[in-house]
Amino acid sequence: MTIEIFLVLLITVVAMVLFITEKLRYDGIGMLVLASLAILGLVSPTQALSGFSNEATITIASMFILAAA
Repeated sequence: MTIEIFLVLLITVVAMVLFITEKLRYDGIGMLVLASLAILGLVSPTQALSGFSNEATITIASMFILAAA
């Protein structure tokens, strides 16, 4: 088992524990996982941020803003 596989498994287990115990909000856990993967170099910054440029993500974020207004 390489160090990269171990780190991904560790991040996954920590995320699952946080989801189950509900210590943090779900969006916070997702951002924590994303930041951890990028900081540890397991994904490139381009890969880590590519989901935010998706049209569906922008549409849903816009709907949340409109619903709050």
